[in-house]
Amino acid sequence: MSGERKIIIYPWNVSVTKMWGPDTGLFRLRDDSPEKLAELTWPAGIDVQKSAVIEMLKHGSIRKAAQFVRALVDQHPELTDTIRGQYQGMEALFDTRLEDFPESPADMDRKRITFVN
Repeated sequence: MSGERKIIIYPWNVSVTKMWGPDTGLFRLRDDSPEKLAELTWPAGIDVQKSAVIEMLKHGSIRKAAQFVRALVDQHPELTDTIRGQYQGMEALFDTRLEDFPESPADMDRKRITFVN
C-alpha cells in the first residue's frame, strides 16, 4: 500500500460542502437518478452543481458523479465545452469509462477506505 492515498467516505447525513443537508436535498443526491439531479440543479447553476459533484464523490458515489456531469452535457449539448470547462481537474468524470468507476464504497479497496462518522 505504499504511496496509495486513503479514501475518506462520509455518511449521507453529513454535508461535506455545508451546502446540502438532509432537509435541503442531501438524500436526493443519494437517491435520485443522475439525470433527475441534472435537471433539478440546472436552474440553480454551476456552484450548486459542483457542490453536488463534491458531495457524491466524498460519499463514495464516484460513478454517479460521472453520470451526473455527463447528464448535464446530454441535457445541454450546446454548452458541452462550457460545462466541461467548469470541472477543470475533474476531466476523468467525463473521459473515463463508467465501468471503471466504483459504483459505491462496496466496490472500493476496503484497505484504503476510512469511514467518517
